[in-house]
Amino acid sequence: MSVNSPKERFFRSLKNDWVPVTDYVSFSYAAHAITDYIVGYYGILRQHEYNSELPQNESENRYWKKSNAVVSFSWALHIEPWAWVVNNSLAAAEPSSLFLKTRANREQPLISDVEEQYAKRIALTALQSEEPVGICWKK
Repeated sequence: MSVNSPKERFFRSLKNDWVPVTDYVSFSYAAHAITDYIVGYYGILRQHEYNSELPQNESENRYWKKSNAVVSFSWALHIEPWAWVVNNSLAAAEPSSLFLKTRANREQPLISDVEEQYAKRIALTALQSEEPVGICWKK
């Protein structure tokens, strides 16, 4: 599977599910319709095979609930993590586009929960446009 596969899959779904065959009547209408697709339909309603046929938002909510269950179990055994790391955070990336800002705003309460309830230390790594490859150490 190529690095671009998820992006290609998304755009294929956008074209098949949402974009009209006759094209949009204006750029403004297209921008609103595609934002509605991403923020509304794609994240809230559309089932994703990768997520066991769950919509993206539901899959993320279940992931966080499972994480909370693991933390509760660990604390019951007096095992406390040294720190939590939140990878690929849109909130930390501070996006400028409307639909990415919406997703970032959904992340913020979850990150706040981690900071307030579960971790004495937290590290956020921002979502990057290119996947980092390898580590470069300077001496």
